Amino acid sequence: MKKYQFAIIGAGAAGIAAATQLASSSPDSTVVLIERDSRPGGILLQCIHTGFGLQYFKDELTGPEYAEAAFNKLQSASNNNIELLFNTTVVAVEENKVLVCSDLRGQFKIGCENLIIATGSREIPFGALGIPSNRPAGIFGAGEAQLLINRHAMQPGRTGVILGAGDIGLIMARRLVYEGMQVAAVIELKNEPGGVKRNVQTCIDDLEIELLTSSTIVRVHGNSRVEGVTVARVDTDRQPLFSKTRFIACDFLLSAVGLMPEIQLARDAGANAFNGHLQLDENGRSTLPWLYACGNAARIFPIVDDVSLSSEKVSKHISREVNL
Repeated sequence: MKKYQFAIIGAGAAGIAAATQLASSSPDSTVVLIERDSRPGGILLQCIHTGFGLQYFKDELTGPEYAEAAFNKLQSASNNNIELLFNTTVVAVEENKVLVCSDLRGQFKIGCENLIIATGSREIPFGALGIPSNRPAGIFGAGEAQLLINRHAMQPGRTGVILGAGDIGLIMARRLVYEGMQVAAVIELKNEPGGVKRNVQTCIDDLEIELLTSSTIVRVHGNSRVEGVTVARVDTDRQPLFSKTRFIACDFLLSAVGLMPEIQLARDAGANAFNGHLQLDENGRSTLPWLYACGNAARIFPIVDDVSLSSEKVSKHISREVNL
């Protein structure tokens, strides 16, 4: 079993930044960066809109451009001490600092002295919202739909409704229209959109998409396929007013109600968590002294630039401790 001083799970913005910092501050250490996709970038690869990198690279980039710039930075910093494992999934983290991995050849194990969880976040599933339905086809997470459209050139349907007017929901509304689909409405529980004003203007107002605030979906209709949704106004306590409902026809629904850190591997290893978040100190260390988390696996950041900067900070601290 091959052993490394540092192992990083996830080669998105967080993992790349963490590895880059280790290459600079601990050039004599051995580092393995493990990624389940065939190339680095993580969620950035499907975010083809601009607006990334203004702080970190002092330039306005698309998601794939940001991923490429970050990976080029890693390659420039590396002293051939960073081993990259693509198409490799970590299926378990054992308490003895052993990672159980799987690739096209089968399963194998990797040992490490320090582990950095950079697995990012996942969407809050639609099933967690408690909205009645017959579980028809055509219900997607917004990020899932983004992956289908931007990386696989597939359309989720013809006419959609989006639940959630944060930046992800707003950007997906624009993307659907650009790809020839219709957006019947964007539904937001709060009394105003959660996304930035620029996205409200360019993704909703400029495209004349209907935005229903102080509203929520109370029923998804359809058996084999989504046929529509019932939308209700909500009161000041954000409870549905069933006397004020409206049916909106659609053949797919995108849920964009938020993200949560992807921390299952750390929890399985024995790290403590509360309310869906790992218990971490100010340096990203978990309750297991050898296990750290950075980026959206530690907490949800509003912009990717902060993901990179915070991940560098975690790696810098680890390097200082190891070099003492």
